[in-house]
Amino acid sequence: MKEKDKEYYEIKVSKNSNFTLFSSDNKSYDAVYYMEEYTRNSLVCTYEITITCHSETMVDNIKLIALIGRIYGNTEHCTVIIGSRLAVLVDDYLSIIELSDISLITKVKILSFGTGIALYSFDGGLLVHGEIDVVKIDYDGNTEWSFSARDVWVTADGTDALRIEGDKIFLTDFEGYTYVLNRYGEEIS
Repeated sequence: MKEKDKEYYEIKVSKNSNFTLFSSDNKSYDAVYYMEEYTRNSLVCTYEITITCHSETMVDNIKLIALIGRIYGNTEHCTVIIGSRLAVLVDDYLSIIELSDISLITKVKILSFGTGIALYSFDGGLLVHGEIDVVKIDYDGNTEWSFSARDVWVTADGTDALRIEGDKIFLTDFEGYTYVLNRYGEEIS
């Protein structure tokens, strides 16, 4: 996955399946952040984030971050650039990273059940497409609203279960039921 801020940053996210908890043999990272406390036997996933800064005052500056979360989650559509910050959905957690110094501003558990599928910019905040819930949060990770229905937010035929058009959200659950939400998370159709 690649997301590019037109002025400064290029972001690449992949999974590093060779990362081993508490091992000195891991790849060298500029920063490593854990979503929870883990033991040596925990099943985890390492999101490897490469941040390339392009600016007129410096040669390409590259930083490498590891975000460690549960083994579930998806690196496609998991980031949104918000000014000088990067929002990253790591399974059921949202992390906000300051791009200038790669510090972790906050990490917030967003989903109480199921895994996170995708993250979108929406209506002055972020929209988390979860397996069970669709959650609207502000840029600090505070929940504004949540919506769930009969079944999980994936489709049997592989089409998009969540689509945003303007200030409306179109959802389809696994059973094929469809929903239309307004910007406040209220069903309108």
